[in-house]
Order: sequence, then structure tokens, then C-alpha cells
Amino acid sequence: MSPVAKNFLQLLSFLWARPALSLKRANLLEMEVIGELVEYKPRLGMIERYLTRPPVRFSDLLFALKEAEKDPRIKALLLRVGDNTLGWARAQELREAVISFRASGKKAFAYLEEAGTLEYFLATSCDRIILPSSQTLDLLGLLS
Repeated sequence: MSPVAKNFLQLLSFLWARPALSLKRANLLEMEVIGELVEYKPRLGMIERYLTRPPVRFSDLLFALKEAEKDPRIKALLLRVGDNTLGWARAQELREAVISFRASGKKAFAYLEEAGTLEYFLATSCDRIILPSSQTLDLLGLLS
């Protein structure tokens, strides 16, 4: 592969792949719960690495919350919740991790990009829930 083609593929990868975890400011952890969440990262081919967004490991989200809970520099969490492949069991596990994060005296905010029952359930673990006015809240009742 020529150096020009390789640089072009690296640029595409940089522009396309956005990490699920980021520290935009020194004291705010931004976490995305959007798209495919996997138990392990599959091996990607050369072209897939550059042209597709790699899936996020669910355990990375839990680990990041535990580390942020202990880190005195991080004061708040912004949880961006959208259409995802969590499922109810993993949503409950992530919800408990956010509650544990808040128990350490830190704030948590949820921004709902997709607003279904599972996404709202996860967002209720935060101090505040932000829903754009263009979105609708589509809740279906749960029977327990």
C-alpha cells in the first residue's frame, strides 16, 4: 500500500471513529452508550479498521466508571444514551455503576438521544435527564 493511501485511510479512521469514553474537560467524563456494545472486541480486517467504527466493550464502560469514582479530578459524568444493544441485564448493571459513581459525591447527567423504556431506565440513575425538545419519550410499562 502506498504511503499516500495509508495516510488517507488513517485520516478516514480518525474522522470516523469517535471514542465511547472521553475527557473533554479535565473534570468531566463523557460516556456514550450508543450502538453495539460487545463483551469482547472482534478482530477487524485492515479495511474494517479504517472504515467502520469499532464496537465498544461493555466492561470498558464499567471499568471507566469505577476508575472515575476514585479519581478526585473527575467531578461529573455526562452519559449520552442512544439506540444500543445493551439489554435489560447489562442496563441494570450499568445503572448500578452510575449510582455507585454518584454515591461518591459526584454529579451525573444523562442526555437521551433515543428515548425508549430501556434508555429512560438507564437515565434515571443520573441527577438530571436532558431530552431535546425534538425528541419524544416513548415509554412502555413494565410488569414486575
